[in-house]
Amino acid sequence: MRAGSNMTLAAIRERCAALYHELATEYYRAGAGLQEGLNSAAILDRYADLAALPQLRLVEAAWQSAGNDLERRRLGLLREHLAWLYDAHAGRELNDRLHHLEATATVSIDGAPVPYRSLQGMLVNEASRARRLQLAELRAGALEQFVPTHLEWFAEVQRISGELGYDDHIARCADLGDLPLASLRPLCVELLERTAGPYEAALGTLLAAAGIPRDEAHSSDLAHLFRVTAYDAQFPAEALVPRVSAMVAALGLDARAEGRITFDLEDRPLKSPRPYCSVIAAPEEVVLVLRPVGGLSDYASFLHELGHALHFGYCDPQAPWEFRHLGDNAITESYAFLFDRLTVNPHWLHRVAGLADPLPLARLLVLREAMMLRKYAAQLLFELDLWTTSDPLPARAEWAQRLAAAVGVQQVAAGWLAGIDPMFYCARYLQGWLFEALLGQQLAAANGPEWFVQPATGQTLRQLFARGQDQPLRALFAELGEPGLTIEPILARFDREMATCWPTP
Repeated sequence: MRAGSNMTLAAIRERCAALYHELATEYYRAGAGLQEGLNSAAILDRYADLAALPQLRLVEAAWQSAGNDLERRRLGLLREHLAWLYDAHAGRELNDRLHHLEATATVSIDGAPVPYRSLQGMLVNEASRARRLQLAELRAGALEQFVPTHLEWFAEVQRISGELGYDDHIARCADLGDLPLASLRPLCVELLERTAGPYEAALGTLLAAAGIPRDEAHSSDLAHLFRVTAYDAQFPAEALVPRVSAMVAALGLDARAEGRITFDLEDRPLKSPRPYCSVIAAPEEVVLVLRPVGGLSDYASFLHELGHALHFGYCDPQAPWEFRHLGDNAITESYAFLFDRLTVNPHWLHRVAGLADPLPLARLLVLREAMMLRKYAAQLLFELDLWTTSDPLPARAEWAQRLAAAVGVQQVAAGWLAGIDPMFYCARYLQGWLFEALLGQQLAAANGPEWFVQPATGQTLRQLFARGQDQPLRALFAELGEPGLTIEPILARFDREMATCWPTP
């Protein structure tokens, strides 16, 4: 496909670093709404020599014969990255087309065109249920426009996995991504089973209080209810950065990492509604990107992305490039969850947000987290089945049914492919949640209930952040005393918080 001539390992690493910087910059600008659409194809074409099987096989051979653990870990990450580049180059035009469709799509509301990317913010803030359902229907119609391109993408991903020498896409991700997919499947099943009763009872109570019939409840209803607009006055936009910065300073860290982290908080018409952290060059250039919708939602999103930003903004500049830019993203997700989960913590809500009685808000946020945890567990189980078939169309209705069963409300079936990352990122999220529960438990045990303002916590985090992603997440579990992935800390927390916030009669 792309023959290319063999390069030295040093040359491959140098070229990968340069390409990474260009792509990260392009993705940041496109997602931040600073330009219309994504043009990754032109960048990838300039580095087509990297997207060739000879380079991948060279790195693979070096990885297999590496003489020490450090070099083997570096080469393993480089091997995974080159396979991703091979994939990205093959699908570069399709990927740009998808981003362009999303960035330029509009719907008509009251006779005026509204960008597709603005719909989610409008939906979560809409108090009228009838109006919310109209917005959800318009969003579903826009998603339908993307389906043909998503189907092309699905077929392309499977084709590339075959070209790389794998029998199926799951085998490719488990090998190259070092993902414990076989271990995660039974954990997801157990998690769904053990959280079902308390979650469904609490959800029924919430919907009844909101006057929403259980059998009519829709994902747009939860999006609005968990936006908790009634608390907007307690979470003003102008206080977000000062409050969080003061908390981070109490840890002995700087929210902007001495200038290495930039906050992009402006609202732009083409800006993605999904917050993200753009690691352009770690630790020197990290950008936290957020499109504000208001209130607590912005605080939670900002804290999540700040967890990422601090991780990469404080990684050791002398660490190998691979450990600073590649690696197991379940690690950085665990730090993001550690920070955004502060909005569920009554001690944080009282001390940092100033709520005299945080329990009523904590009730909603505990349920929201349970919903997200169940959603991603169901999503991973669905994806593990989806990638065993060559035709994803019949799975459309099944996805909506599975997610509705897990979350407890109707889903928009048109989104069954839109939320899928081909490298099983939902598995990274789930592992990140599991590790965050263990790490948070140990931080609280060592530093007290207000661990989030203790310098000792900051020192622990600084040491973890400095490593970048030098090990798979399972190695960090072992360092904290667990032999492998465990759902017990997160389930113990779920049981404790549900009993406090949603006691059964």
